Amino acid sequence: MIIMFVGCVMYADDLLLLSASLCDLQLMISICYEELDELDMRLNLKKSQIVRIGRLCTSYACSVVIDGTSIEFIDELKYLGWYILSSKSFKISLHHSVFVFINVLTRCMLDVVILVNLLFSNILLTLIVNHIYYTVAMS
Repeated sequence: MIIMFVGCVMYADDLLLLSASLCDLQLMISICYEELDELDMRLNLKKSQIVRIGRLCTSYACSVVIDGTSIEFIDELKYLGWYILSSKSFKISLHHSVFVFINVLTRCMLDVVILVNLLFSNILLTLIVNHIYYTVAMS
């Protein structure tokens, strides 16, 4: 059996680095920084964040830096629409997805209610007009 570790996931202009230790992560970041510099590209430090997963996720950690700037440690990281949580094991949050689903469902239900109201209003109006017409015609 072949076991392979993938330490870098890229999609479009998004880059996700995976590392077993902060020391290795710092090394990976430094390599990426140097390679991007050669290509005349820069990392967006405002969008650079670290989420820790594992038994030491809540313990004090040394800082990881890019060009002298410390990268922020966060509890929740959004990557390609997925929310990855800092915890003792790999976890994703579905809270945001459920919230979006409920919002869409609510909007759809409101649209259905509006359509049903319009339909019943038109049916009622038709019945009233027919009744008035029939009453006037019979007089």
